[in-house]
Amino acid sequence: MIGMLEVIGLTKRFGALTAVKNVSFKISEKEIVGLIGPNGSGKTTLFNLISGFYKPDSGKVMFRDHEISGLPQHKICKMGIARTYQIPRPFLEMSVLENVMIGALYGADESLGKSRSHALECLKFVGLEKKKDVPAHNLNVSERKMLEIARALATKPKLLLLDEPLSGLNPKEVAQARELIRRIRDDFGVTVFWIEHIMRALRGVVERVIVLNYGEKIAEGSFEVVSSSSKVIEAYLGEKWVIG
Repeated sequence: MIGMLEVIGLTKRFGALTAVKNVSFKISEKEIVGLIGPNGSGKTTLFNLISGFYKPDSGKVMFRDHEISGLPQHKICKMGIARTYQIPRPFLEMSVLENVMIGALYGADESLGKSRSHALECLKFVGLEKKKDVPAHNLNVSERKMLEIARALATKPKLLLLDEPLSGLNPKEVAQARELIRRIRDDFGVTVFWIEHIMRALRGVVERVIVLNYGEKIAEGSFEVVSSSSKVIEAYLGEKWVIG
């Protein structure tokens, strides 16, 4: 498989705290890979390092054979990496369509006309086309999650980083979101790296799972291998974590 993302010995410290410690892994083109770990294990920090929000203290990030470690966020986005946030961050007073158009204008460098057309396609894909003229502050939790994904897709990414897209969703919405994530890969050819706390939600969707604990990678493999790992189970003791 063609390499998409390679993280090599990545480390990030905040004072005395080492949030990410010597983490290495590879993700191939068109894979869907899950990232799990207890609260505070370094998952979002890792995403922040990949997307350029933080600069690593050591190690490097390679994207399609180019080093992107420490590049500014807008350059990394234009190279083809988009991300969502666990807590959606829409422009609340702008319409749903305008929010997604910003993604197209910012990441894909499209004209105003093309950005509108592309944004409408993204809204249709996530099921928000009927809400296009609604101010973002009127959306519920599930709709804001879908808006976050649509805005990221509007940048035309090659790699999409999803930060707990299922949190706050009911079981029906979780099932729909899982199918949507699968279709992001299948319909658009986008590689997906997905932080998830609901372990069972990854089953049947991801090819592999990477596990962090105290900033270190403690396991990597198929869902079945990782979910039965004694090291992984031990890391989650005391957490409300369900393998399912």
